[in-house]
Amino acid sequence: MAAISSDIKIDGFENESIHSGNYVCFQHKGSMALIKSTIYQIYKQFIPLSDFVINTNRTLIHYERYDYRFNWNKTNSVIDIFVPIKHNL
Repeated sequence: MAAISSDIKIDGFENESIHSGNYVCFQHKGSMALIKSTIYQIYKQFIPLSDFVINTNRTLIHYERYDYRFNWNKTNSVIDIFVPIKHNL
């Protein structure tokens, strides 16, 4: 799921609300070609070695927030990735 400002309308996209809860935020920096690597690091390296516990009752795996820092394939591009978690231990 991608998240953009709710006042922006894009043809072919549906609006949906994201439920409140606890999330841990990660940043992907760099081109979109590298986002798969960032997501792998989040789920296979960082979270297993941290005290964060993924919320297994979540309605989405994670969401990505695209804002003014997103620059597609440029090295200065930034995307926030929010993963739903249970309370931090």
